[in-house]
Amino acid sequence: MRKQIWKRLGWSITALEDKKKCLVWLFFFFVLQLILQYYYPMTSDDLYFRYGVEISNKNDLFNYVLHFGNGRYLGNSSVLILVRCHWLRALSKAVIMTAIYGELIYLLDLKNELQIAFAGILMLLPSVKMYAQVYVWTAGFQNYIVPIFLYLTAVLCWKKCKEAKENGRKILLGAMIFLTAAPAQLFSENCTLFFAVASVGIGAVEVWKNKKIRKSTIILVVGSILGAGIMTAGPMLLKGDMGGQSNYRKVPRTLEAVFETIYQNGALAGRYLLGCTGLWSIMAILDCISLERLHQDKNRVWTQLRVVAGCGLASLSVIHLIAMDEIVRPDLPKVYFFLFLVEMGYMIGHSWNYFKIGKGDAAILTGAGIFTVLPLLVVTPVSARVFYLTWFIWLMAVLKSISVEGIKRSFVAIRMLMLGMSTGLIIIALEWNAVDTVRMTYVNRLMRENPERESIVLPELPNSRLLQVDADGAYWNYVLHSLGGGKEQISVEWCNWYQWLNVKEPADTEN
Repeated sequence: MRKQIWKRLGWSITALEDKKKCLVWLFFFFVLQLILQYYYPMTSDDLYFRYGVEISNKNDLFNYVLHFGNGRYLGNSSVLILVRCHWLRALSKAVIMTAIYGELIYLLDLKNELQIAFAGILMLLPSVKMYAQVYVWTAGFQNYIVPIFLYLTAVLCWKKCKEAKENGRKILLGAMIFLTAAPAQLFSENCTLFFAVASVGIGAVEVWKNKKIRKSTIILVVGSILGAGIMTAGPMLLKGDMGGQSNYRKVPRTLEAVFETIYQNGALAGRYLLGCTGLWSIMAILDCISLERLHQDKNRVWTQLRVVAGCGLASLSVIHLIAMDEIVRPDLPKVYFFLFLVEMGYMIGHSWNYFKIGKGDAAILTGAGIFTVLPLLVVTPVSARVFYLTWFIWLMAVLKSISVEGIKRSFVAIRMLMLGMSTGLIIIALEWNAVDTVRMTYVNRLMRENPERESIVLPELPNSRLLQVDADGAYWNYVLHSLGGGKEQISVEWCNWYQWLNVKEPADTEN
């Protein structure tokens, strides 16, 4: 009876063809994302873009994006549009997340239902900080998820162009390569840098191997470089124009400051990447499986070191997820910097091991993930969202190296894990939405009573660890000014949920 139910739902390995199984998982993932994205509240910059920036016509939109100054033309403009339409925001984010999921399946050649299911689960398991800043926060999503989708689309079209024989199809795919590679560069700085280098690397490898370069590769390289040029030219050409922000990320000017920045950013990278519990847990499991072949390995010591490091990182990641802040205080960067060195050494070891056993794709992806971290060590500011690309590339490497036989016995557990995670995330999103609705009603009521109010008690939403900080005082100055129509600058002070329920007077608290 149970098998018949699974077969009717299309979940059994033998019930349907691979393509139909894939479509079932894609549909399930889309519905899940649509529900989540619909009920995610607007946080941080979303509130500023929605209430603080007045866009009455296309010229307002064009002028704001043009003079913002840091080159994120498509990222900022898309946020301005999406925060003004709830359904459009939810639908676009759900479609893009599902498209990335489908591109992973195709580019990594995941044909088995087990691999497809596992890819969907792992996509929901970045660190808590990354989840808050790129899945929930619309500004973070547009600037860090959308460019990944566009560049993967360009690579997918580039790959299909090699197989195409008809000239018409080649022309169409070539146009798609350019129309996705160039815009992918106009969202965030670290994505722009990596995608440009990746495209040039693809072209260099093709010339080295084949002694020539195909037209589709030239289009990919030209599109990426052109987009990167437009992105990086923005801050220089518009420096100081209309008071816009001329530089967002900055490089220290002295050698001493460079080393200090590397130390501080390395500690942050160690902290944010350690929170990727799913990644470290799967890698630790794969390392433990490798112990079964230890007698055949000539480098037994290195294999054992990888196992110890992998299990250690996985264990610390779980502790970090639960109570690392209580055990290791955030003001102890030495610990996190040491963990960062361990993480990098562990990944370097894996990349070398992949090369030795003939998994070249996994080795290149692992090395590429390491490369995306390095430029971030010498710039400020950095946050969890800038390391999402690193996590995503390492995720691809893990999916590429996983053996189907190794997870076949756990497929029932994988189903239950996906169902449990989905249910939990939906409950949290519903809770956020309900409380945010009540909170904004509260804010509107207070502003109607006194439009020139100088301060207001703003409660935090529940499960706030999974949210980008709601907003700081500067953003809410715009928000409350717009809502209340007051002429005075309005400041906002934070309080906890209980303070709001008791409707206490604003207290002198720090953000």
